[in-house]
Amino acid sequence: MNIFIILLLLLHNLVGGTDQNQSVPELSEELALKLRAEGLERLSTFIDGGSECDQGKAPASQEGYYYFCSDLDTYEEMYEYLEETFTPDITKKLIESVVVVDNNRLSYQSVGWGSLNDWSRANGTIASRDEKTIKYKFRVPVFGDSHPPSEIQIEYEYIPEQGWRINSPARSLR
Repeated sequence: MNIFIILLLLLHNLVGGTDQNQSVPELSEELALKLRAEGLERLSTFIDGGSECDQGKAPASQEGYYYFCSDLDTYEEMYEYLEETFTPDITKKLIESVVVVDNNRLSYQSVGWGSLNDWSRANGTIASRDEKTIKYKFRVPVFGDSHPPSEIQIEYEYIPEQGWRINSPARSLR
């Protein structure tokens, strides 16, 4: 009887396909821009140490460094938080470039950064695609309109059972 069930399941997979063979969902311009905005928000929270600091930012022993807030004070929490919008590879690079261990606690250096790009008026086209990645080329106006729009490419990768994730360096989100 068990062999009959196994043969039936194999036949079902051959005829109907498996989840691995299903097509990758489309990544529209609107969804790509929304994911970029969410990625930028998560990146900003991460490089600012988190969002749940009960007593404000706690200075670390190194000058200019602060301890992460309780919502991001472990590597596990950081990976879980960032992998909601970034690929595991980009998440690893972000954490390695920001996090320093100080007195057995995770810390970060407070830095300011910004951009004059007006992403609310951006438009994009697909520059390239393959089975599981899409690169969007965005034309992003600069606030004040005195300069030509910036051209920024962002790569997105589809991760099965998770969805689209950003697979570009953080600087491309600004």
